[in-house]
Amino acid sequence: MKKCSLPIYTISHLLVDLICFLTLFGRYDGLVSSPLVGFLAYNVVAFGLQPLLGHINDVYKKLPLGAIGCLLLAIGALPFELLLPNVSEGGKLLSVTLSLGLCALGNAMFHVGGGIDTLVKSGGKMWKSGVFVSTGAIGVALGTLFADALYSSESIILFLLPSGVALLLAAAICLLCRPETEPEYAKADMDVSNGRLGTWLVIALCFFSIAIRSYGGSLFSPAWKSGLWLALLPALCAAAGKASGGFIADKLGARTVGVISLLLSVPLFFFGRDNILISAAGIILFNMSMSITLAAIYSRLQNSPGLAFGITTLALLLGSLPLAFFAVGGQTAAILTAALTIVSAACLVFSLKGLTQKANRSAEEPYAGERTEETVTVEQAEEANAVGQAEESEIAAEAEAAEESGILLDSEEVDKTDEFTEPEGFIEIEEGV
Repeated sequence: MKKCSLPIYTISHLLVDLICFLTLFGRYDGLVSSPLVGFLAYNVVAFGLQPLLGHINDVYKKLPLGAIGCLLLAIGALPFELLLPNVSEGGKLLSVTLSLGLCALGNAMFHVGGGIDTLVKSGGKMWKSGVFVSTGAIGVALGTLFADALYSSESIILFLLPSGVALLLAAAICLLCRPETEPEYAKADMDVSNGRLGTWLVIALCFFSIAIRSYGGSLFSPAWKSGLWLALLPALCAAAGKASGGFIADKLGARTVGVISLLLSVPLFFFGRDNILISAAGIILFNMSMSITLAAIYSRLQNSPGLAFGITTLALLLGSLPLAFFAVGGQTAAILTAALTIVSAACLVFSLKGLTQKANRSAEEPYAGERTEETVTVEQAEEANAVGQAEESEIAAEAEAAEESGILLDSEEVDKTDEFTEPEGFIEIEEGV
């Protein structure tokens, strides 16, 4: 994939989420007494379908899910209920509901396409996925804040603007992010998970860490979050944390940065809820582990980057659902956020690799889906060594027996024993394989 794909997907992420939340809070919210049902349905489709869509894209690697998602978004962003005259209330609700469904599905496809792009070309680094994901929070905040202003105007041009932007994004992804050849998923590119644990145990720990962090973060609502710029500040801080976390973790180690950043955010959240600077710092630290948990899951599913990315979004969805049914506030919310953040950090202690730990490949449990026909396993190497050593011992025994019996070997046989180094098939087992 071309080198410009990361900035294109990163900018597109902001705009895709912006368009979706313009539709949700500018069109759907105005037609129903309570937007909760629509909001939940949108999240279930946009986040819950990503593991399935990711698996499909892992199988059909040439499928341009990112561009297809933007095309669906362009259709969903068309406000038919505002453009067509004399539409009944039922017709308006049907139009907006279909639009919201297309936006949610397009959002899911776009996320999977962009997530795969950043993971397979990560070069073993975490910062790229952090940069890609970071802009989504800004798009959500902008879409929520400006939805009413956009659709309360009477300008047809403004009504069509989100759809036009989505079409441009689809074109940009097709033309500039399309792989020139058959995509090849990198093998053993990412290596940040704890090699002493099994694949699915690492994934389960990371999944649980993301889910409870999602719920704990949803409980935190700064007291100062009012007005345009202060309402945008938490989103900007979240974006800064997600983008910077990968860079710092690449330098200092995944476990060190993931655990310390979460633990440092606890006192800032608990004691600094009413202080803008302290809360902002807490939000940045709290979001730094995003790219780290994604990298840990991808470390174990390197042939399935779409599925790996989808698992993280499913965890985010499940973590946010309880808040829709159980309201928690005040000191209880602060205590619960602190406790869940500590538990999330504990999960990272066990699931991530330390700085001194060797590569996380083991003969007992290789990465899921990673082994290929060209891969030489430890068992195969040991078997080849055994065969080679047996051949060497057999030749040496023949030479010794001939010498003891007084029978001289011909020159060809002597040369054969003298020149022996390694029999065919002998493979050296490197430390750490």
